[in-house]
Amino acid sequence: MEKGLWVRSQEKRKLILCDSFVATPNGTVLGFQGADDVEGVPLGNYETEERAIEVLHLLQNNCKREFKTANMPPR
Repeated sequence: MEKGLWVRSQEKRKLILCDSFVATPNGTVLGFQGADDVEGVPLGNYETEERAIEVLHLLQNNCKREFKTANMPPR
């Protein structure tokens, strides 16, 4: 079974299996797909870094579920 979390992007146009995530200082949440992915895929944009970190907490909680899927929340 593949490791990671299936995430639908904020604008609902991408569904990506990510194995790690980053909240940037400008409020973007990036998802990464493997060790070779150095740029990441923008999954959502938020008003502040603090809000992006809150979204990371939501993604972390979804990782604990049996069916590992998540939707990026609105701004």
